[in-house]
Amino acid sequence: MKKTIVIKSVDDCIRIDKFLFKYLKNYTRTNIYKMIRKKDITVNNQRIDFDYILRVNDKITYYDFLRTDHKKKVPEFFKAKPELDLIYEDENLVIFEKPLGIPAQQTDEPSQYDHMQNRLVHYLVKSNQYDYLNNQAYLPSIVNRLDTYTTGIMLGAKNLKAQQALNQIIKNRDLKKFYHCLVHGEINPKKATLTAYLTKDPNRSLVSIQKEKTNDNKIIITRYQTLYYFKKQNYTLLDVELITGRTHQIRAHLASINHPVVGDYKYAKKQYQNNQGNFKHQLLHSYKIIFDLANYDQDFILKYLDQNQYQTKSPAWFHSQLHPNPYEEK
Repeated sequence: MKKTIVIKSVDDCIRIDKFLFKYLKNYTRTNIYKMIRKKDITVNNQRIDFDYILRVNDKITYYDFLRTDHKKKVPEFFKAKPELDLIYEDENLVIFEKPLGIPAQQTDEPSQYDHMQNRLVHYLVKSNQYDYLNNQAYLPSIVNRLDTYTTGIMLGAKNLKAQQALNQIIKNRDLKKFYHCLVHGEINPKKATLTAYLTKDPNRSLVSIQKEKTNDNKIIITRYQTLYYFKKQNYTLLDVELITGRTHQIRAHLASINHPVVGDYKYAKKQYQNNQGNFKHQLLHSYKIIFDLANYDQDFILKYLDQNQYQTKSPAWFHSQLHPNPYEEK
């Protein structure tokens, strides 16, 4: 039985073998490569190689000898909530706010379906922006990560070109990221740029900070300035710019200078454990991003975002629990 697939914009610029691996889920890779070699798979009625790059409106024709037109399994993203707290959206990306306690992606808990990756896909399906029934090879994806108990800005790509562009921007450090956090103690100096080195321990989901470079660690740069000092609680509210973006960077870096984030039981030393107040999780909130794309070509797919900045609609959730509230005083 012959079948035809018409490539849509969401799958533009994907290699045909990678597209078919996801689209023809009942076929092995060996099956697919054999079908390409034997001309059982063609594009626009022409023979192609396995590394052919698909373009919009290309027509893939193949002989479905496995008859895969059986009833499809309901995707797991339907088990997640379809709502996003939107900050900005266009044809390429979504910028939204992650709430407290929701993982960014699938965790080690197999029954944990309500994470931000699934919420993104469910939202796009519900708003008729992603047609999962056509089993498209590209799945819309989040491109930045926040810890489960860190709140704030996340970005989701709607197509492969946008995802590649966002990954490039983040890798080149051209997405400026700003956080608010509450730390123990009165920090001095009130404004500084910190540089150190970070080593990951994936087996324990921990990182450690070193002053000197080794073969195993990576440089981290964290810039902060004081917003308010709470004398009674001995807490300082900081505005932090994440120059590099490593795992747990802000939490571990500030803890290494003896100013751990309030509520962070993973990196705070024992001497701080009795002064966490009623906070059960780290008080860390990603509140602003700025796209710095001045050095990108005019035909760069996201060039139109150059110098655009996006902020969460309201201050971090923990601001309302601070006394006095520095934002009410202004």
